[in-house]
Amino acid sequence: MKVKFMENKTYKILKTKTPNVTNEKFRLHSHEFYEVLLFIQGDSSYIIEGNTYKLNPYDLIIQRKNEMHRIYHNNQSTYERIVLWIQPEFFEAFNCKELEEEFLKKTYGTMNKIDAQLCVSSGIYDAFIRLQKYSNNFEDMYSTVVSAIIIEVLYLINNARFYSNDGNPDTTLKSVISYINNHYMEKISLDELAERFYITKHHLCRLFKEGTGITVYNYITNKRLMKVKELKEEGKGNGEAASL
Repeated sequence: MKVKFMENKTYKILKTKTPNVTNEKFRLHSHEFYEVLLFIQGDSSYIIEGNTYKLNPYDLIIQRKNEMHRIYHNNQSTYERIVLWIQPEFFEAFNCKELEEEFLKKTYGTMNKIDAQLCVSSGIYDAFIRLQKYSNNFEDMYSTVVSAIIIEVLYLINNARFYSNDGNPDTTLKSVISYINNHYMEKISLDELAERFYITKHHLCRLFKEGTGITVYNYITNKRLMKVKELKEEGKGNGEAASL
């Protein structure tokens, strides 16, 4: 999914309400920025790096950049959310680098959900309501007060230490994804994975496709492309980055 930021802007806020939602437009993808999603209504689960989080109204989903994720809708009921996208440059621009810590310290696919009860009691939900109010229902997003409330949201997330780890009941899939995330710049084959995790290649491919929506090969390829792009942004040449 491509998200277009306005020039020189380091965040974007969006509220959507989709009736009769289907899964066709919600494929596994990743971003080069951080994402905070307030789930409002629907019958859905969020899948992040193979971990599945069942969603209830006012649950908060937190994602670091380059985490592979998708939402899965169990039926065609109305899907409503408020989503906040934050560029890494935001933390430096607003002199709040310490608030990036909660995104950076997580292991991929873990500690991605703050349950509704904590989201409300911690003040995060109220802050999103004020975001909507002071941005004129997200029409006027780029003002001092809106930026200040976004910083408040990040501060409250940093102080909400109790996360839900619903997890995926299939520990094999989680283990495979964890292994790939630690070794995707090395040569990885289906034969190696099947042998390492004591399953057949056929079962591995089916398990992976059902849990992530894409093949093992496509997952590894996406991870490598993201890493190469990251290295190029750090100043490495095309040949040097591609050889890693």
